[in-house]
Amino acid sequence: MSRQIPELLEDLPVAPVAVGAERFNDPKAFPWIIPFYPIYSAQGAAFGKYILKENPNAKIAVQYVNDDLGKDFLRGLKKGLGDKATSMIVKEVSHELTEPTIDNQITDCKASGADVLVQLTYAKFAAQGIRKVGALGWHPLHIVNSNCSSIGGTLAPAGLENAKGLVSAWWEIDAADPVEESKPAIKAYAAFLKKYLPAINIDDNTATPGYNNAYMMEQVLKRCGDDLTRENMLKQATSLKDEKPPLYLDGIKVYNSAADYHAVHNLQLSRFDGARWVAMGEMSDLDDSAT
Repeated sequence: MSRQIPELLEDLPVAPVAVGAERFNDPKAFPWIIPFYPIYSAQGAAFGKYILKENPNAKIAVQYVNDDLGKDFLRGLKKGLGDKATSMIVKEVSHELTEPTIDNQITDCKASGADVLVQLTYAKFAAQGIRKVGALGWHPLHIVNSNCSSIGGTLAPAGLENAKGLVSAWWEIDAADPVEESKPAIKAYAAFLKKYLPAINIDDNTATPGYNNAYMMEQVLKRCGDDLTRENMLKQATSLKDEKPPLYLDGIKVYNSAADYHAVHNLQLSRFDGARWVAMGEMSDLDDSAT
């Protein structure tokens, strides 16, 4: 493919995009790209602040993918750790998306003496890491980025027993959570999957962002009325306020502006108890984490 992804996205009609790369939150450089996803660096900073609160003397090993996602999360993690980042991070190792396994990197992370493992990567590699940590008999505070929190897509392949105690971040409802299944929005989503995406199990949340983004696009189109010009679509998509997609947690703040496209402003840190994700404390403010 000769053209770069930013160029391809620029050719699309205005729409909320499920991307959290910080460089796309740039109305001047990418005026037609509306990132409707918590910014990776702010999520990383929330993890850093959580580690400082839980164990200010932690020894942290970080294993991350060598692309915008991994680098943004890592930059945010260090921002959240502040002046202690250099002393607390005892191992930092990256991998390429093309590598078949990261098992050796997890072994190296354990050998570093770390008592906290932070993986900032994709589901396949997070699952490998969770499984390897279990095989090593290692028991660090294990954190994975939100993209790797799917029970069906990441944790089940890794072994739910290995994933117990894992920490991640949520802003969308876990549609497979028994506590949520009676809600009308969850029933509607389950019916949608059954009709249009029967190959996707409800415990695999990889389809959830697309479902929520489609809802937001519907709201933008309704706001446009009969004026469906690209300029009006941009205006409506960048003046969101108090919108709540159907599969968002209660309390998640959604708003943006023409000067700042960043739309999701908080999230919920959660711990996996072996069967479901359980919220830990109050929600983390991403605006605060980004400072």
